[in-house]
Amino acid sequence: MRSLSAAALLLAACSGQTTDTDTTTTETPADAVTFDQIGPIYEARCVACHQEGSIAPFRLDNYEDAKMWASASAAATASRSMPPFLVVGDGSCGDFEDSQWLTDEEIELISDWATDGALEGEGYDFTLPETPSLPGDAVRVSTPEFVPEIVGGAKAEFDEYRCFAADIPTDKDTFLTGYEVFPGNEAVVHHVIGLPVVMEDLGWDKKQTNAEIIAAMSDPERDGWPCFEGAGEGVSTGGEVVSWAPGQGAVEYPEGHGIRIPVGAKMVFQVHYNLVDEDTRGQSDQTFVDLRLEDEVDEEMYVTLPDLFLGGVDGVPESIPAGQADAEITYSMPMEWLVPGFLSPNIVGVLPHMHERGTQMSIALRHADKTETCVADVPNWDFNWQRIYMYDGPVPFSAADSLEVTCTYDTSGDTEPILPGWGTQNEMCLPGLLITIDGDLF
Repeated sequence: MRSLSAAALLLAACSGQTTDTDTTTTETPADAVTFDQIGPIYEARCVACHQEGSIAPFRLDNYEDAKMWASASAAATASRSMPPFLVVGDGSCGDFEDSQWLTDEEIELISDWATDGALEGEGYDFTLPETPSLPGDAVRVSTPEFVPEIVGGAKAEFDEYRCFAADIPTDKDTFLTGYEVFPGNEAVVHHVIGLPVVMEDLGWDKKQTNAEIIAAMSDPERDGWPCFEGAGEGVSTGGEVVSWAPGQGAVEYPEGHGIRIPVGAKMVFQVHYNLVDEDTRGQSDQTFVDLRLEDEVDEEMYVTLPDLFLGGVDGVPESIPAGQADAEITYSMPMEWLVPGFLSPNIVGVLPHMHERGTQMSIALRHADKTETCVADVPNWDFNWQRIYMYDGPVPFSAADSLEVTCTYDTSGDTEPILPGWGTQNEMCLPGLLITIDGDLF
């Protein structure tokens, strides 16, 4: 970089002369970190979102913008709040597809670049990755335009859980292989779960059809029906095939894998609305969902969202103590609760979930031979950046194994114990799992 020297400018001003030739050269120190070294990191980890037209609020795909945000980028990467990849991705606890995990050396390099003055060096030409989206043909369905109300009770004090049914245009069994959720009003939508429901099938009581159960719960004055549990109390479903929470983008299941959607099923969307912010009350939402459906897959999967803390199981604490920076909930779950014993299943994806007080989460498999497999380690939970993490390869387990789960919360600002619950201001400790099976489940 070349600039007029202060002495030359002062001399010219005093003599009444001007100059455009007296300059000094600021050379880049040989050991300084430059953008030549930072650009490849940003290209691989950051600019899919931090480019023009994508979801991030500023760009990092060119030197000028990146320099402006150098100090902020150094701080965000040092705290591992960015990139928003919440599970440890260094291979010590699972190997994940499309990992955005930065190595310690990359974080140090970004820090040194900012400290050294965010120098450009020779420059770096980006090859921009595509903005993340769901590839392939998809069917778009939606919820109706809806104004939520606070109806949650003690375990969801400012919330409403409402279900809506959408038609799936198919005349045979089909398989969901990917999806993308577009909440219409992210200020109130806490999560969206999609569950296939055959209305003519019997519900859990085996006395009424799903359609009859839903009709009894419905209010003719409002769209949908209440559904704190699944698609509503007593409604039989095909499981939680769609899961969205803040931060989740397009989801692609592993190639050749999918979740069966029975012929004649409607897709029921359970939408959790949170209205703790008084300014959002009276606002409406219409959420859109793209579903990628295929006729055949090589192997079927299903999703399970267990939470023994929410479920009130004996031996699991009934609440989280107040006034602690690191309050913990720990429980163990037999895997036979999640899979039939005759199958040889694998975990292919994990979906950690807590609410706003969550800080850390660990999930592990304890095998029958006393060995342990780390499933996921979340050292820095962020409610606003949730997603399904797909493994590079399947993680095998058996029905004889158990799932060990620990969730840590910061309740230092609370004076009363925190109850488990569906509301955003309550808490959960949920290790969602995407399971593929070697056997015939259906």
